[in-house]
Amino acid sequence: MAFLHKGISRLQAEKRLLQNKEDGSFLIRESETVPGAYVLCLLCQGRVHKYRILPDLDGKLSVQSENSLLEPRFVDLSHLVQEYMKRGDKNGLVCAMKKIVAVERSEKLDEPDSDDDDFEANAADPSARHNTVSTLRMQFLKNFARLDLSKTEGEFMTILKQYIDEGQDEDLVSMKAGNTKLPGLQKLLWTIAKPLVKEFDNFLLKMGLVRDLFSDVPKEQKWKELEAENFGVEEMSNKFNECKAALEDLQAGAQDFLKNYGIKDQGSHGDYTEIDFDMMKTAPFLQSVPQQPIPEAIFEVRAVKHGKPMGRVTLKVDVQTGRLFAVKPSKDILDASNTFSHEKILQLIKKSTDNCRLDIVIEGKKTFTYQFESVHARENFCQHICQMKSMHSTAEEIDQVSIFIGTWNMGTAPFTESLNSWVRCQGAGKIREPLVMGVIPHDLYVIGTQESSLTEKDWVNCLKAQLRLSMSIDPEIVCVCSLWGIRLVVFTKAEHQHRISHVEHSSVKTGIANALGNKGAVAISMYFNGTSICFINSHLASRSERLARRNQNYRDIIKGLSLGQKHLNVFDVTNQFHHVFWFGDLNYRVEENIHCVLNKLQEGDIDSLLILDQLKMTQDCKDAFVGFREEAITFLPTYRMERGAKGKLVYNWRKVKKTTGDRINVPSWCDRVMWRSYPGTFIENIAYGCADDILSSDHRPVFSSFNIGIASQFITNRESLVDQTSVRIIFDLVQAEIRTCSSQYFVLEFYSNCLPNVISSNPNKTFYAEIAGLCCPQWTKDSLPELHPIFGDRDYLEEQHILIAIRTRDGDHESYGECVVTLKDMYSVQPEPFEYMLTHLGDETGIIRGKMHIYTPESAPRRRSSKKVYELVSIDTEYHDPELYLVDSPRLEKLNEGRYVNAPPFNGFSGAGYPETNPAPIPALPPTTTSVATQVYPPDSQLSGDPWPFGITDKQGVLTSFETSTDPMLGALPRKGKPYMGQSSLEVGQRPMLPAPVTPVGSTGTSKMTESAVFSFSSSGPESASAEARDASMAPPVPTPRKTKHQSDAGYAHLKKPDTVQEWLGCLGLSEYTNTFIINGWDSISYLGYLTNDDLVNMHIRNPKHRDRLLRSLQDMNLKFTG
Repeated sequence: MAFLHKGISRLQAEKRLLQNKEDGSFLIRESETVPGAYVLCLLCQGRVHKYRILPDLDGKLSVQSENSLLEPRFVDLSHLVQEYMKRGDKNGLVCAMKKIVAVERSEKLDEPDSDDDDFEANAADPSARHNTVSTLRMQFLKNFARLDLSKTEGEFMTILKQYIDEGQDEDLVSMKAGNTKLPGLQKLLWTIAKPLVKEFDNFLLKMGLVRDLFSDVPKEQKWKELEAENFGVEEMSNKFNECKAALEDLQAGAQDFLKNYGIKDQGSHGDYTEIDFDMMKTAPFLQSVPQQPIPEAIFEVRAVKHGKPMGRVTLKVDVQTGRLFAVKPSKDILDASNTFSHEKILQLIKKSTDNCRLDIVIEGKKTFTYQFESVHARENFCQHICQMKSMHSTAEEIDQVSIFIGTWNMGTAPFTESLNSWVRCQGAGKIREPLVMGVIPHDLYVIGTQESSLTEKDWVNCLKAQLRLSMSIDPEIVCVCSLWGIRLVVFTKAEHQHRISHVEHSSVKTGIANALGNKGAVAISMYFNGTSICFINSHLASRSERLARRNQNYRDIIKGLSLGQKHLNVFDVTNQFHHVFWFGDLNYRVEENIHCVLNKLQEGDIDSLLILDQLKMTQDCKDAFVGFREEAITFLPTYRMERGAKGKLVYNWRKVKKTTGDRINVPSWCDRVMWRSYPGTFIENIAYGCADDILSSDHRPVFSSFNIGIASQFITNRESLVDQTSVRIIFDLVQAEIRTCSSQYFVLEFYSNCLPNVISSNPNKTFYAEIAGLCCPQWTKDSLPELHPIFGDRDYLEEQHILIAIRTRDGDHESYGECVVTLKDMYSVQPEPFEYMLTHLGDETGIIRGKMHIYTPESAPRRRSSKKVYELVSIDTEYHDPELYLVDSPRLEKLNEGRYVNAPPFNGFSGAGYPETNPAPIPALPPTTTSVATQVYPPDSQLSGDPWPFGITDKQGVLTSFETSTDPMLGALPRKGKPYMGQSSLEVGQRPMLPAPVTPVGSTGTSKMTESAVFSFSSSGPESASAEARDASMAPPVPTPRKTKHQSDAGYAHLKKPDTVQEWLGCLGLSEYTNTFIINGWDSISYLGYLTNDDLVNMHIRNPKHRDRLLRSLQDMNLKFTG
């Protein structure tokens, strides 16, 4: 059935129909909400119309009618499609079904799916392969898919594959020739039985020795040794009979021997010396593991006074005892003036003007400022202090844990090397500090392998032994999940066992016909206290040309994993968990000529190769791994290495194939670790690299280390439970831009652990814009429900999230997109703006934005009462000295001037100590009147603030930022006040535009508005429901004309110079690079005049448009700097 597209989403179906462009084109996909049902998608006049195909109790299918007429029923989809195509225009649908949009050939998963040609057909003589052979092979594959191979080693799976590829053909030819022996099966059995035969021979040898022990006259031992040439089923049976005969002979001989000698001379003893068994006592096999001593970390710094570096100071961090020493050369004595316990360290404040300086706030002491040797030394020091605070915390609930994530394609080869460097995050790339941090064990160890060479039990035991040896811990197993050679193991420290709950596991096959487990994924999910985590280890389709199949594997895995809470089944795994870690042999390749790649690697130029990395290009195009983050890669490609060869550039890139010729495997970063986290959560990457001394496989093991924040599962402030009715979560406005070509009305569904149940909105009444390829529903306050959380505790609520699904009002209520909204920093009297990306089954489906806040009475406390360990480190632009304001004084008025919010949905860490939730200033939403495809500005009374661009469109009427942004979140917008210098680098349709005054009809100075400068603004009143509500005496305003270079010079006198790098990037809509700039030392506006394009490339800013925008902005600002 060429018209049936299995496993595709609503968005993919629409894309395929639109590519066809012909009215009457159709396809059928599976329903996402009704089991056993289908959806007929029909293209007519640029819109996709959908009709449900429902089964009845007898299993017969019929198309659901809109007018409740009784439609005929059909035994299968083929008959249904044939009948409706015959009817032509009289089929009851919007138009005739004329053209089938068939499944593309590249999507038919009946081809080999491995660089090793798993299940490759013998291509030497294609004409010789008959239907009988094909049928037999497919039956073998069907049976093979049912096998549980988790308890077998990788070599056995290879043997079975070889028989299916070659052996079964040989046996079939032999049987047709009248031979009873099956040579292919004989080879298979001999390969499997060879170790057993050796054991048989060893067994018979020992039986003979035991028999001689009971015999006065030793017998000569004789048995026939088996070889491959004389091995068969009969020979194997004879070997069993030999063993049986040897056992019977031994038992009879032992009885005779005991009968003859056991009763005689019972009182006579020989002159044997008594054996002292006490001398043979050994230490117990399992004993407590001695903890490795943690050495002190030493940092040579300079004390800073009045902004100038002074004398040298040695900072010593003793993580084990929980103390910090600040020793001057002139004073070797340790006393209260230079020794500080961990609880006395209140805050570490990084200087934004100098990336080597750090303020240390000590309780009861003045603030100490130190100049470190480098930014890396400063970051390392902060890591040690955070680790010390975490280790010695006396809090009942921990709020931060460390996670090791490792992935390794073992290549089905046995290994003898130590895995020490892997589990310690040592090797190439971004490594964990070896002397101190390297000996401190992680709280969780998550290890995924592909093409495993050991059985599940042996591999788990091997890992436990390695962790015991390397990290001095006895890890407890949380869960193990296997799919053929794909394995995932999660260990934890023993003290964390009681904190882990809701453990689940699942697997998805994506091999041939999605039935074989040679490719696919295994996943384990769990709760650590109140934080949910999901780990996914996958092995995707191989070969460079199979990019589309890899992307489809990604979507199949997301759709197929069965994890999480059942009532959240509308949300896929990427939206159900606080943190999702996806790793494994993802098999994405570098698209470049092999000799060019080798030359670049020889030169050490990996940045230019990463631009050609398929995974990064796929993410830029949003074809897969939408919203996932990856730490910067600083290590060489991990595939395809020469097995057993030491060295950095030992790549075995040419593979000789007997039937298909040489295959080129360009060195690539196939093995990756990625993550996606809820907005407003803490996550920090500590290490990302590969263990380059483990050589048994053609892949190098990859490691990554993270710190994540842990939410409490308890309410700590019991007083907040007294009155819950006063706390309300209020949505004032919600607008969405949904990628669809169908016209629908939608409802919003709100899910959260802090809500008593699922709450739905009323259907939208209006659409705030008409944009090609998008549907833009709008909900005003009267259509949105007020949400009443079950608890009103602020600490609790700020750790909670609301999951929102946009579903159709009619039909089968399919979801058109989901997102996660954080409640962090949403306590406010006035509504605060938010904006998030919508996704569904791994695809980006649009954007949702609006205004919301958590409302509490004026008497409620304004400030959180608790502080997390990971909040110890801050930047001076964020830190507020608690002595400078009253604890209970309201600060909401100041927030309107420049409120800091997290930049969702990306919230990882680009470097130690810098949260990806680094706040970017966003202005409040001004209430304005909306008009479809018309630019409307707020009244004069609101011109003091910058507008918030709701829909920035290009000439084709599609959201520019929606299509071109490399970050799913549109860039953070500038705070209220003056416009900023350097914004002329923003093209029309990208610049955050300034409000223009509303001009009365007949006034001069108006100009025609360009299509590329169309803005659509929010509305908070009922007058915005229609364009007719506008005042007829007011004409639409026009954008301010672009100034010439001379005019631009003069205008800079009225522009505000950005105070910080963060402010500058926010103006340009490029806030996602804030952490990149700070970590690389560009943390002061005063430094930026020296910034070059090469500097941006070295900072891994790969988008040339973004680099150009940044540099042109600096040129604009330099006009003012240089006068």
